[in-house]
Amino acid sequence: MSDLVATTVWSCLYLGMAVTVVFPAFAWFGYRHHDSIGVMSALVSAVICYVGAATALVLTGVFRGPQTAVQGLLLGMLVRMGLPLGAGIVLQSAGGPLAEAGVMGMIAVYYLFTLAVESVLSLRLVKTTRLIGEAS
Repeated sequence: MSDLVATTVWSCLYLGMAVTVVFPAFAWFGYRHHDSIGVMSALVSAVICYVGAATALVLTGVFRGPQTAVQGLLLGMLVRMGLPLGAGIVLQSAGGPLAEAGVMGMIAVYYLFTLAVESVLSLRLVKTTRLIGEAS
């Protein structure tokens, strides 16, 4: 496995660990306000935001060259923002227990958290790419 692929995989794992570490706080908040469906709302929010942020990290790793970096950044932003926003709108407009438990609010807060973590990991990934390019 190349260094860039390994770095991308590790970045996705670090993102997953960060999402897992804060999950109990979201689950506690959901349970406190909406019982078990609040915990489910926290879980759904975590998965949606993780998938969007991890996909953005992978796109950053794939489009890492100087000619395609901007395209990768824009495509990553589209996926990172579009997936949570679209899923939140669909879940909220469908109604039901998840909407009543505030799934859109959970997605919004989880999104901000995963955005911060993914931004740091993306910078690390781009820095690693530059260092590997200089070493070649």
